[in-house]
Amino acid sequence: MAGYLGGDRCPLRPILTGGPTAVKHVLTDHHHPSRPPPRRRSVPSLVILLSLLIPLLSPIQGQDPPRIVAISLEGLDRLAEAEVLARMKIQVGDLWEPAELDAEYQRLWTSGDFLFIEAPLVTEVPEGVRITIRLEEKRPVVEVVFDGLQGLSESTITDTLRTEEGELLDRQSLANDREEVRHQFLQLGYRFVEVDTEVSDVEGGKRVVFVIREGPQVRIGSVFFDGAESFTSDALLEQISSKPRTQFFGIPNDGNLIEERLENDVEMLKAFYVRKGHFDATISIDRILYSSELEHAEVVFSIEEGPRYSVRAIEFEIEGERVFSVERLTEEVGISPGDDWDGDLVDVATNALRRLYSERAYIEARIVPSVVYSLEGFDLVLRFSIVEGEKIHVDEIQIRGNAETRDRVIRRQLVFFPGDEFRSDRVQDSWSNLNRLQYFTAVGVSTEGGDSPQRRNVAVQVEEGSTGRALFGIGITTGRGIIGSFSIQKRNFDITDFPTSIGDLPDAFTGGGQTLVLEAQPGTEYSRYRFDFREPNFLESLMSLSIRGYKSAYIREDYIEERGASEIAVGRQFLFDYNLRTEISYRHEKVSVVDVTSTAPQIVADSEGTTKISAVELSASYDRRKFRQMIGAVDGWNARGGFEIAGGPLGEELDLYRGTLSLGLYRTVFVQGEDLRHIITFKNNFAWEETFGDSTFVPIFERFYLGGAGTLRGFRYRGVGPRENGRPIGGTKRHYGSLEYTWPLAENTIRGIIFTDFGNISEETTGFDLDLYRVSLGAGVQVNVPFFGQPLPISFTWAEAIQSQPDDVPQEFLFDIGWNF
Repeated sequence: MAGYLGGDRCPLRPILTGGPTAVKHVLTDHHHPSRPPPRRRSVPSLVILLSLLIPLLSPIQGQDPPRIVAISLEGLDRLAEAEVLARMKIQVGDLWEPAELDAEYQRLWTSGDFLFIEAPLVTEVPEGVRITIRLEEKRPVVEVVFDGLQGLSESTITDTLRTEEGELLDRQSLANDREEVRHQFLQLGYRFVEVDTEVSDVEGGKRVVFVIREGPQVRIGSVFFDGAESFTSDALLEQISSKPRTQFFGIPNDGNLIEERLENDVEMLKAFYVRKGHFDATISIDRILYSSELEHAEVVFSIEEGPRYSVRAIEFEIEGERVFSVERLTEEVGISPGDDWDGDLVDVATNALRRLYSERAYIEARIVPSVVYSLEGFDLVLRFSIVEGEKIHVDEIQIRGNAETRDRVIRRQLVFFPGDEFRSDRVQDSWSNLNRLQYFTAVGVSTEGGDSPQRRNVAVQVEEGSTGRALFGIGITTGRGIIGSFSIQKRNFDITDFPTSIGDLPDAFTGGGQTLVLEAQPGTEYSRYRFDFREPNFLESLMSLSIRGYKSAYIREDYIEERGASEIAVGRQFLFDYNLRTEISYRHEKVSVVDVTSTAPQIVADSEGTTKISAVELSASYDRRKFRQMIGAVDGWNARGGFEIAGGPLGEELDLYRGTLSLGLYRTVFVQGEDLRHIITFKNNFAWEETFGDSTFVPIFERFYLGGAGTLRGFRYRGVGPRENGRPIGGTKRHYGSLEYTWPLAENTIRGIIFTDFGNISEETTGFDLDLYRVSLGAGVQVNVPFFGQPLPISFTWAEAIQSQPDDVPQEFLFDIGWNF
């Protein structure tokens, strides 16, 4: 009779028995059934073995193979024999083929139900052959126990394990889980951890115990760099993650001694040295010294710096029209012969060259730096290979993604047009302008093929966000009592977009680029009602039109102030520079000061009654800021100056001059990953006013005040400046500013803030000596909360007044909701 060949999944001991011609074939090494199956035989060797042996073990040529008369499965407990037999492809009555039995054996293994399968026993009987297969089932895990677990929570470990209660016990999975547990402890600095497993039979299945001997958690006490001469230890520590634990709850450095970190740190140090010109440097971990309790370690890196290479010359290989002279390119690079090699400066120079070409419309210029080593010495040639390509012009401009916003609203923010040179600085300005609108959650600019190799179609892709808010609320505020609030604030408003049906109402009045604010705030001590409408391109021109009106009443401590005003403004943008805007506005206002108490300051008593104001303001602004989503201004500067005259030839009861000037500087100092920016902001605001004609004093309601959010943090609202009887009376000259640093804590959703605010307010210019200025230092976070599809910035800040005057009122904590409208 023919023999049987085992498959490549598991070594077999196929046995053929029966009759006087019984033969046994043992094809693999014997192994004990309680041990896991040996490693799989390789497929090529199995194929060769099959090709040699199957002909020898097959039925004799011309003789029909016997039939299978019985299949017996032994060792089953959890599974029923009939269930397993029903899964099998070979059945009683089939012709016996060794290859089919081998395939069946493989299927049983791959089912995952069995811990061990013996080689099938094939017995010859008069009617044919009887097949017997002995199996050992996998048993379910009834209980998983962690013995000695202290440094990690059980839930943290079990989340990553495959050995779970209710699952079948698999020895390979258990071995992997044992290594996973050990790995988790190693990642926390448990350098000497040992993990074993114990498996025992219990009622209903298996009990698995992970026996953990944690040992001490090893923290890095100090790090040394033997052989480091060119760089300080602090500079090298910045390159690695294995460093002593920081005091504030281990944030950001936990101080754990982890092998993977050390290996990565060696590579990071090598990269740093190469980047700084030490091309021959070698780095290794020299030694790790442990404390007697094994809880602290001293890590010593061995550094052989080698020589630092220098730049012998700078060369340019230029393919193209040579748009720039070598002198101009060298000036842009900013690296001189004799300088030490610095890869960071080379990256900066490469980007500067790309920007130089792209700002001249060579947007496809390829610039690649390379190094030419000298045969002798330690200097090299820095060579820039430049393929200039063609100057690209704008062909068509396509607007995409704007389901609601009119094309014209987007196009008027662009500062490039069909036929223009496609310059990167103009693209950046256009992108910034679109971000500034806050209509879109994403803005992208890309190019596609045009009518000729020198022309490109430009696609402006936008993703629209919600641009309207309807707010209802009620609150209690310090100094303003109980206030109710109802407001509708709509950017990208369109006064002509009437709804065609009730279903169209949510999308109506949208897409025209206008601004609308309707606000009602009734309260017990303070009430305000406001209307504001602005059309930035009136009648599709460069002119803007704004109409505003408000009415308010404020019950102050010594009097009641009631105001009502209307205002109209016309602005102008200029073709020669879209960043420049001018505006002229007219304001007519009626102010009443009533119910003045006997203890009120004299300036309040003098202001009692009704005053009408007629005023015109001329203003100009210049804005070179770059904007990003969620952050706001990230680079550039802006300035605004205004001069207002009230009364005089305009009539009414108050004759007043007023001048204002504001300046803002913004600078990105560092970028992490994808647009995660560290930004420094410096702002200053100046204001001055004085009366003329028949007016002899500036009334209480037109004076300047200082303190609180938006002016001087660390002090209460109106808590800085001249006071009478403990009441703020304001001033006629004011200066305040801030220096602020912000950085991302959780993407751009949460940003950290540190700042210093400064300012002063006075009646006279002599009150602006530096020792009279108020100064505060503070820190906080700004959270951009998604709100109706828009980021709603909420800031929490703490500030300490480090320079103040006796009558000032400090306020350390400030909560502020900033509406970027």
